[in-house]
Amino acid sequence: EREVETVTFGPAAGDRRVVVESTETVSVARLVHEGLAAPVADAFVERLLASRTLQGGRLRYEASLPEEVVGRFQVRVGTLGGEVASSTFRAGSPR
Repeated sequence: EREVETVTFGPAAGDRRVVVESTETVSVARLVHEGLAAPVADAFVERLLASRTLQGGRLRYEASLPEEVVGRFQVRVGTLGGEVASSTFRAGSPR
């Protein structure tokens, strides 16, 4: 069984990037955080999907988490092939 997607969050040293790696094209994503305005979540998803690069035979997507996201949040992604991944993280204050 192959791993299709991995979703990681790097909060060390002020790095608030969400990184998705996949063997298939990610076609849909969602940022879930209580009280987050839809336009802010949508802008994050746009940046994430637009960031696609090819690295070592895998597709890589990354975007900085909006400053409004503090505490628990979830990132959900889906590929053109129907695979899905969901990961929950905790973000500290960006300052």
